[in-house]
Amino acid sequence: MIRKLALALLALALSTIPTHAQTAPLAITINSSTSSPHSCGRVSYPLYCYGIPISVNGTAGTVWLDAYYQSNSGFALFNVQNPDGTYAFLSTANITGVTTVLSTVTFGPHTSLQITSIKVGLSFIGDPDSDGDDDSSTAVMTLNFTYSYGCSGGRGYSCFWVRNATDGTISTSAALN
Repeated sequence: MIRKLALALLALALSTIPTHAQTAPLAITINSSTSSPHSCGRVSYPLYCYGIPISVNGTAGTVWLDAYYQSNSGFALFNVQNPDGTYAFLSTANITGVTTVLSTVTFGPHTSLQITSIKVGLSFIGDPDSDGDDDSSTAVMTLNFTYSYGCSGGRGYSCFWVRNATDGTISTSAALN
């Protein structure tokens, strides 16, 4: 009797193991383009860009990048929600390395040396796919930028460069499970 009960409990336990583990890397795409760039606001250090439109496995969301490119550190915060409000993918990733490409940019009479491309190594933290377990995965995010130059009156007249994310890629190296 005890043996049958133990076998029944084992069968029940095995049948409740989640089968939703992902066997392929996440498909993360950046939904910004040269025809519809995403404004990152004024040029700053660290390189700061909030609300970059992305999709993870087809579900729309955003990523916030805060890259200290002089010290190879910072973070990226991914926020992707399902239509019902539950999180499809929510994660912070530590920056493990940063490579920048600097180019001279010109806007009207203004010229400056700016970051036109950045490649960021990422290491995900926690449970980004919200399936109740801890995951580990790495990724590489590449973003390309254009610039504009503008002035505002406000409290004092100031002029500044504005960074625009035009396109990029995010490739994950391991599946989350």
